[in-house]
Amino acid sequence: MFGPQRHQNLAAALPVRPGGAVVDLGCGSGLTLAALAARVEDSSLLVGVDQKPGGRANRRIRHVIANLDERLPFGDATVDAALSQNVIESLPDPQAFLAEAARILAPGGHLLLGHSDFDTLVFSSADLALTRSLVHRFCDTVQPWMTVADGTIGRRLVGLARRSPLTLVRTYAWVGHHTTFEEGGPAHTAANLVAQEGRRDPALKGSVDGWLADLERQARDGELFYSLNDYAVLLRKD
Repeated sequence: MFGPQRHQNLAAALPVRPGGAVVDLGCGSGLTLAALAARVEDSSLLVGVDQKPGGRANRRIRHVIANLDERLPFGDATVDAALSQNVIESLPDPQAFLAEAARILAPGGHLLLGHSDFDTLVFSSADLALTRSLVHRFCDTVQPWMTVADGTIGRRLVGLARRSPLTLVRTYAWVGHHTTFEEGGPAHTAANLVAQEGRRDPALKGSVDGWLADLERQARDGELFYSLNDYAVLLRKD
């Protein structure tokens, strides 16, 4: 939904000590770790943690299966840098997760905590009221694989950071923006996910197909604009 630049943004924002251990908490397909691998020394240890396998093969990356709402599978002060993107909204106790991240970080180590704010989804649809309704429904939906969700948690990362055992170093805001609508691309993917949720609402489902068709027309005419904001906080263990 954001695009490949997200992984470059995160990799550039996370300070990594030469030869240090770096952990991605909720690594998904491992694209951010792959971006990190391209910029850190070969001696660095890169570990991806997720609740199911699926990371891309990379000789420099080790994958660990674990639930992130439980004790993390690392010893105290054994990790030099950690990151977590688009994970914390689905955890029942975000502060417990941050406490665990603080436990595994070595003194001076950093955590980069990021999340999209799905209420910032922008589509250049001609029907502004319908777009707002569709985006709000999508933002407020708890997906089937989640027990909890907060689609606007991106704007609350600073507050979570201030209440954690870690020190807030700086904040980041990135805008992923696109003007094409190819299948599998960020704009097309986001629009279809939003439309999927809209079809579950009796008041919206009759308008969804026309909304998508309008975006497709705009793309053909070179008028489409789509964007999504990512926010992140960089924290340090003192």
